[in-house]
Amino acid sequence: MNTLSGRKFIFCVSPGRSGTHYLSQIFGLVRGVCSVHEPEHQFPKYSELKPHKWNLKQNLLSDSFTDRKQLKFWQIDDLMTTSHADTYVETNPMFCTLWHDVILSEASNYDIKVIILRRNSVDVLKSILDLGWYSERNGDHWMVSAYSANSLFSPPRNEVQASPTDYMIGHLVNAELYTQKITKTCLALGYDVIEVSSNDLFNDVESVLTLLSKCALETDRQKIQKILQSKHNKPAARKKYCDVPIELCTHEINEYLSACNKAEVKIPRLFFS
Repeated sequence: MNTLSGRKFIFCVSPGRSGTHYLSQIFGLVRGVCSVHEPEHQFPKYSELKPHKWNLKQNLLSDSFTDRKQLKFWQIDDLMTTSHADTYVETNPMFCTLWHDVILSEASNYDIKVIILRRNSVDVLKSILDLGWYSERNGDHWMVSAYSANSLFSPPRNEVQASPTDYMIGHLVNAELYTQKITKTCLALGYDVIEVSSNDLFNDVESVLTLLSKCALETDRQKIQKILQSKHNKPAARKKYCDVPIELCTHEINEYLSACNKAEVKIPRLFFS
């Protein structure tokens, strides 16, 4: 870990399907930056870091802290050594739960900035449900849902009654609670916390340039424009298991909020219109 001293680090806090891959591409335009999206999936050599090794539903994060810390810093050191970069940027949805604690435990030794990336919760819910999580695919191993040992709140319905939508909304609620927890920790440590809207970044070059400026970075405007127009940043071409109507997602979130109110379950402010 001593080899990382004097370098700069930027981490993104966000649930999946919020624009983290696009954000990684933006930072990848900057000279001297090692920008990675999901290193535990992006590079085969890091397959041993896959979250299922610790099973987030059943095992407490504190039980794996030492192993995760050792592996994460080895991973970052390897990526920075290979890239010869001065700044490391990671836009990984798993940072919110699986990695934030091990990184912030060393925060006093490093120059760290944290980006809070938020997208309309209805859009995030639709995107994740379309990919089949908790219906065709099992998210228990990597998603911190309301039924995880690492959940920060109690769900309004028990797990037997939970639908795939309940699981995913619970995951988004937890992501927001973790986001607030991380924000509070970073501010207490005196580290920059930068809040941005994914909608702004997807549609406005000036918003991208402003974000880079806050990170003391810069790149060519035309390069950003090219990425904005790229087919790679249009609606995901991933195989979908279904196509959930956006109106249904809005309804489901409202129903979940209503159930929380009736059960007197306090939840954080969610970001949907």
